[in-house]
Amino acid sequence: METDTPTLAEPTSRALAFAERRGFKLAVFGRTVAASLMAGAALWGYYYPNNLWIAGLFLMFAAIGLLPLAAVDTRYEIAARFAFFAMGALLISAVITFAPLSSGEEVPQNLVFLTSRVDFYYIVIAASVLTLSPRLQLLC
Repeated sequence: METDTPTLAEPTSRALAFAERRGFKLAVFGRTVAASLMAGAALWGYYYPNNLWIAGLFLMFAAIGLLPLAAVDTRYEIAARFAFFAMGALLISAVITFAPLSSGEEVPQNLVFLTSRVDFYYIVIAASVLTLSPRLQLLC
């Protein structure tokens, strides 16, 4: 005999979905602010013209990062979350790998992995924690 009365799990799952969505929005805005601050640091930390294209990449990264907000409350929301964080990790990897270590002297590019630039990955991981999704955190 089935009844149409809501179970205890239904309000709980709705509350969790709401918290995941709210955390995802917070992660998107937080990453946008962090990428904008990194653009400012690139303008200050590199010589011309390297500083312009590195800052431009960070600003493009920030602008593109706002696109997944269009998928909120649609059936593509979960896929947009995974794409958002995968794109973040890939773009940070590209910047770490290809951005020059210094604008002055010739520094071997393979030394980039011995610098503190890999700390930028912690931004992606911290933002993924806000979504309350274990699968998403494992992806990062």
